[in-house]
Amino acid sequence: LGDPVAQRVHDQLQHVRVPHEQAVPGAGGVVVVRAVAVDEPVVGVVVDAAEAQRRAHLIALGRVVVNDVEDHFEARAMQALLGGSIQAADSDGIGPINAIQRGGDPVIVAGLINKSFFKFVAQKEITAPAQLRNKRIGVANFGGSNEFAVLLALKEWNIPKEAVTLVAAGGSAVRLAALEKKGLDATVLPYDHALAATRMGMKVLADIPELVPAFPDKVITMRRSYLERERDSVKKYLQALTEGTYLVNNNREISAGILRKRLGLQDNKVIEENLNIYTGVFSLPARVGRAGLSGVLEQMQQQSGGAKSDFEIKRYLDESVIDELEREGFFKKFPVKEVRK
Repeated sequence: LGDPVAQRVHDQLQHVRVPHEQAVPGAGGVVVVRAVAVDEPVVGVVVDAAEAQRRAHLIALGRVVVNDVEDHFEARAMQALLGGSIQAADSDGIGPINAIQRGGDPVIVAGLINKSFFKFVAQKEITAPAQLRNKRIGVANFGGSNEFAVLLALKEWNIPKEAVTLVAAGGSAVRLAALEKKGLDATVLPYDHALAATRMGMKVLADIPELVPAFPDKVITMRRSYLERERDSVKKYLQALTEGTYLVNNNREISAGILRKRLGLQDNKVIEENLNIYTGVFSLPARVGRAGLSGVLEQMQQQSGGAKSDFEIKRYLDESVIDELEREGFFKKFPVKEVRK
């Protein structure tokens, strides 16, 4: 292993969910493996953390680009949370639910976005959902929110999972390229990539929020042990999160400045597109929508065949700190416009 080297991750700074490259070494350094034989394509692959005596390191392979990482954040975030590398994880709701199901002690403490920003995109020859039968549908990976969105859409269209072939195809940019090369027949894409797909002539079969109006797309997860031990710190964190959320919801100028400075975005059109998507959608107070979380838990219970008692909301959600802040009148300092639907 060589010395930790700060590296830019290709050019993946165009999406609001992709952090600035300075955040990479901030997580403990990137350990570069120089003597690695590359025998197969690895674009879109998330490499596992290397074992270390004290803590995990992010690892990068020499001459390899890991492309478009946003769809893989939830699983890695849960690993970092349970390993003690971080105290709070920002992900969709699927990651913490899976971690809790496997016996971990994470718990969702707040929710920021309660709808899914995906569109179901297909080849231009596919003009109706019924034509998806016997087709190859790409997902980022199995067990994540991406696959879950596909399954929910198929359920709404009365298409059994067995009638299609799900393919783990990597991140959004990789799946978009696969669509263009006709390696996939369909996939779900975030709004900005879906826009690019339509410009290529692809067909949008559905806007996922219209099929599934409520979904825990962005939640804050901590370990129960940390919540109990460091409750005051959790409270301060959620107060700061509220202040930041209020600015994003209400001040486009400040939000645009953050995108330029922190994400390196300079294209005003791209900035405007991101602001149009995310301005006004963050929840204040930062509560998880019960309808969305209940729907996810119900779907997962049906898929697993587990007992309903194992999928009760109280096992996965603890908003007691949000409740406390509300009783104290903290949120009254932030007059809230109606969250954009």
